[in-house]
Amino acid sequence: MVLNDGTVGDILLQREDGRYLVVQVKTTQEKKKGENGCDFRNVLGYKDMPVFCFCESDAIGWIIDGTNLDERGKEGLVITPNARSEQLALAKGSMDDLVNYLDDHIDDWPSTTEVEARHALKSKDQVKEMEGIEAYKARYPEETYEWPLAQNGHVDLDISGKPTQFKTARVQGSHAGLRANLYTRAGRDERGKHLYDPYPVGAFEVLIVAYEEEKEGGNEWHFWRIPASELEERGYLSTPEKRGNMTLYVFGPIGKQPNPNAYKKADTWTQNYYLS
Repeated sequence: MVLNDGTVGDILLQREDGRYLVVQVKTTQEKKKGENGCDFRNVLGYKDMPVFCFCESDAIGWIIDGTNLDERGKEGLVITPNARSEQLALAKGSMDDLVNYLDDHIDDWPSTTEVEARHALKSKDQVKEMEGIEAYKARYPEETYEWPLAQNGHVDLDISGKPTQFKTARVQGSHAGLRANLYTRAGRDERGKHLYDPYPVGAFEVLIVAYEEEKEGGNEWHFWRIPASELEERGYLSTPEKRGNMTLYVFGPIGKQPNPNAYKKADTWTQNYYLS
């Protein structure tokens, strides 16, 4: 089972008792410059789970205990076939070899439930987005909900058959409305800095923007449900001819309201999609 974006692990393998083993997957096609070593990055933070390292160019991989990688303390890992660097590995071989090893040793690591694994998120932003998803599901229990079958795509949840992207809105200084970042990761530059792009046309069918209003006696969630066709028409989604917009302001009965006397009126079209 493939986990949702932002979780500590990437996939779940089901055990005979119905619980799951969480597996982190690291892939590469890169070799260490001038050497034969397979170069893996960001291998820390996966305690108590196997890390499945696979070199796609050579169709060979290794399984390493994430706890041992944490004790090693280095973000990068270079493994050279038939060299000393393989000593960390519990298993080596083809994709089939590694999968069979995990099947045979599935009880060697702690187990978890699907719910626990889907909520084991890496950052506060991802936790907040998940809280918005759960609040939406609780508000609209008549809908059907399915997680996507792949990670790092443009869909967070399939709602009643419609691929849906969730974004969390925030107050943006003194700016009227609430801001949602409407972009997706586009790799890294030469210095390792993350790059971002607007979503392309066809990435999803529905955008749901969620905002949690802090109130005495209990916070309240607010939602906007915007068709992708509306975003496309207004130039927020990229086409081959035009780059999209990476910032979206939503308007409704909460947040700072636009100045009605301003010379340039705020475009409050998003209030038509506020779910009262």
